[in-house]
Amino acid sequence: MTASAIALPPSLRFIEPDWLSSNHLLGRGPEGNVLVDTGYSSRRDLTVQLVEHALDGAPLHRIVNTHTHSDHVGGNAALAARYRCRITIPVREREAVERWDEEALHYGTMGQACDRFAADDWLDVGDRLRIGGLELEALGFGRPDM
Repeated sequence: MTASAIALPPSLRFIEPDWLSSNHLLGRGPEGNVLVDTGYSSRRDLTVQLVEHALDGAPLHRIVNTHTHSDHVGGNAALAARYRCRITIPVREREAVERWDEEALHYGTMGQACDRFAADDWLDVGDRLRIGGLELEALGFGRPDM
């Protein structure tokens, strides 16, 4: 059995770092360059390198995280330092990120390290955002306790 490829619009680029981190999606459009998810902190250098290559000298304007598990936000701090971009996270995880509550974020309890970052914006279910010139709607963010 072979898997078939899914064709993405030209404004979206799939970035597969390695099996240790979440994949990334880079959108390039009139709203700016937006990266969805950033992998583990331990893979931050690889993430920055891959994003720099995909951007080909262009700036990164925003990071959007689907949730705040360490394998999805670990590159946030490094990319924000490199590009001075905004970071958007789910609104229900705002307080834990602002307090940097590693227990609530499941970093300490799961034995994960994550470089601290600050969020600039928040998404809630039903919110819409533009990535790669496409309008997307936030449908949900997993279990409330995760």
